[in-house]
Amino acid sequence: MSNLSPSEVTNEDLIFLNRAIEIGEAASEENLPIGAVVVLDGAIVAEGSNSCMYPTFNPNGHAEINALKGVDAKLLYENSRKMTLYSNIEPCVMCLGTIIIFRIGRVVYGTNDPYRGACFVNNHLDKIYRKDQLPTFVGPVPQVQEKCIAMWESANKKYRAFRKEL
Repeated sequence: MSNLSPSEVTNEDLIFLNRAIEIGEAASEENLPIGAVVVLDGAIVAEGSNSCMYPTFNPNGHAEINALKGVDAKLLYENSRKMTLYSNIEPCVMCLGTIIIFRIGRVVYGTNDPYRGACFVNNHLDKIYRKDQLPTFVGPVPQVQEKCIAMWESANKKYRAFRKEL
């Protein structure tokens, strides 16, 4: 599903991935436990958490999209391919589309999403997009995968219960 080799995950990656995990944990009280961080040159430029369920039902309130909306337009225009997006859970197809449109260069994620994850789609887009238009995916990251799997399981359980309430 991804092209992960241990040498691709740096200490800096772990710091920012752990920040995405913290954001997801903070969101978990009212929303799904998913967090995202956008980084440029070793500095966080935007963060986002899941907002699909509260305050109102918002199916596109994914952490990755919320984080990308927070990136300054000029900074994004000039540096998007140098940016890395970190998410505790593999981005979905909708988020992948947004990542491609924003031209983010790299995505690092904690664990796979076997139901909705989009990494496999990315591997087939080279027939539509040039390679320099697609992000490089790194994940799942073994150092945080167990914690991220638990968050993924929690998200699925919580969302199924939420859907029953609709």
